[in-house]
Amino acid sequence: LDEHADRLIHRETASRHAQTAVASGSSCARRERLDAALAVTGMDDESAGCVSLLDLPHDALSRIVSHCAAADLVAGVAPACTLLRSVACDQSLWEDLFRARYAPLLARLFGGEPPRAAAAEAGWRAFYYAFRRSWPALAAERGHVVLQLGDQYYDVTTYLDDHPGGPEYLSDAAGTDATGAFDAVGHSVRARELLRQFALPEELFSAADGEPPPPP
Repeated sequence: LDEHADRLIHRETASRHAQTAVASGSSCARRERLDAALAVTGMDDESAGCVSLLDLPHDALSRIVSHCAAADLVAGVAPACTLLRSVACDQSLWEDLFRARYAPLLARLFGGEPPRAAAAEAGWRAFYYAFRRSWPALAAERGHVVLQLGDQYYDVTTYLDDHPGGPEYLSDAAGTDATGAFDAVGHSVRARELLRQFALPEELFSAADGEPPPPP
C-alpha cells in the first residue's frame, strides 16, 4: 500500500505540473514540460486534467493524507469536504501521527508504547494534543518521577533514596511543575549542579510543545 500510495502522490504531483505546464514559457518548452510530466505517470493529455484525490480508494486516500502534518489535517484537509473530513479524523491516522511525534519520549519513559488506556478514553486525535501537557503525570503512573522545574524536565527516579529531604518529597511532586516548591526551599548551588545530571534531553519533550490545540 505504501508503494501504491507513493506512486499516487507522484502521479498527482505530476498531473498538477502537466496542468500548469502550458501556462508559461515558449510553446516548445511548454510541450516538453507537459510530455515529461505525462511520461512519468503513463497519462495522456486527456487524463492529465482528470486526476482527483477524491476519486481514489479510501485506503489510498488515507495513506496520502497521512503525509500531512497534524496542523494541516485540522486546518486544511478536514474542512475541505465531508470525505476528507472523515479521512482526516480517522483514529488510526492520529495514532500513527502520535507515535511518530512522540517516539523518543515513548521510548524513554513508556517502554516504546503509548498509554493506551488514556488514549482509548480520550480518542487518539484528542490524546495527540492532550499528551503534550499530560505526559509527566502519565509517566508518574509508570513509576517515573519526572519533575518540571522552569522550562526543563528532570527524571529523578534513581535519586529518590539519596534525596536529603527524603524520597516522599520527590514522589509527591512527580508529574507536576515543582518550580515553586524547589525555589522556596532555597537549594544550594551544589544541589542545582547535581540536578543537571537528571535533566531529560530537550528533544524528548520539545515535541510536546509549540503546536496549538485544534479548534473545537
